[in-house]
Parts: sequence; C-alpha cells; structure tokens
Amino acid sequence: MLAALLTATATNAGDLQYWSTWGLSTSLTDRDHLAVRSTALFRDDMRDDYVHDEYLMYSRDVGGGVLLLGQFLFAAVETNRGQWAAVRCGIAGVAWQRDLPLLGRLRLEERILWRIPSPSGWDHHRPRLHLTRKLAGPVSLYLSNEPRLDLSGERPRAFYRNRLFATLMWSVTRRLTVGVGGVRQWDRAPDGGWNVVNALQTVVSLSF
Repeated sequence: MLAALLTATATNAGDLQYWSTWGLSTSLTDRDHLAVRSTALFRDDMRDDYVHDEYLMYSRDVGGGVLLLGQFLFAAVETNRGQWAAVRCGIAGVAWQRDLPLLGRLRLEERILWRIPSPSGWDHHRPRLHLTRKLAGPVSLYLSNEPRLDLSGERPRAFYRNRLFATLMWSVTRRLTVGVGGVRQWDRAPDGGWNVVNALQTVVSLSF
C-alpha cells in the first residue's frame, strides 16, 4: 500500500506537495501526556509554503484503552497568494486503542473542533483511524485515514475532505523517531466532484 501511494504521488500529473511534521512529547504522569506538533505544507512542487499548523495536545489515559483528548490549534493559511489568514481552534475528543493479533496497534479517534471565536458552535468533525504495524527491527508501517466534515453549514456539502497517510517510521533511538511516506488528499470541488492532492511527507518526533 505504501509503495502504491508513493507511486501515485510521484506520477500524478498535478502539483506535488511536501508536508513536514515535527513533534515533541512528554509524560507528565503515568496517565497524563503532553505534546506539541508543528506541520508546514508546501505546494507548487514543494516551493511555496501555504499552511502552518501548530498544535498543543493533552491526553489522559482513563483505562481500558480509552484516552480523553484536549487540544489547541493555531493555523496560518495563505488564502490568496501573499494573503494570510489566522485560525484558532479548540479541540475535544476521545480515542480508543488496542493491540490486535497480526494487524498491529489500532487507534480510533473522535475529534470535534470549534473556532475561537465560533459563530456556529461546533465547527468541524474529524474522526481518524490509525493502524501501526511493526515490520522489522526498529521499522514500523503507519497507516491513517481522516475524513473531515463541516458542521457549520458554511459549505454546500458537509463531507469536504479526506486524507490518507502511509508512512514508514524508524525508531532511531528510544527518544527519536523519523518517518517518510506519502499523503493523498481529496478536496470537494464546487461541482461536487473531488480534487486530488498528492504529497511527500516527512516526520521527526522526539520524546522526553
């Protein structure tokens, strides 16, 4: 699946993007965890940055594989070439994870976002499915799918985006993990069809 996604990314006739993610995480207690994540998206064959996402993320393990999630998102988006808009969002959610025989670690997330200030209350629904499978030694395969639904009523169709990730992750040390993979994103077009974005992704994660 990873090879197929990367092949599609490399051979698509449209714009090839680059998405870079950096993360830091730490454990406050056995149950409480804190993380920050920064993502930058580059378009025009990786030459022009047009999205910057900064996350502050807290999770609490309440047992049984269930985690409560609280996050804050600051996003800067280039709406028109040279014109930037800032968005701030609060995020509330819950996750469930379990190790499954032969498959790996499955994680299901439910997240609701609301803008600050929010004219319509809850704004976006972003469920996400993750699957992480160990391959050989320190290398793992990470697969994820994230549909996005607009709850504000500002779009003619609520289901406006879907993202599929396939990433090879390498645990370089106990604290450092790096990854490389591909992303395919579908965006709803005004006519109701879908526009496709392909991206090369890199990930650097440090834990303390």
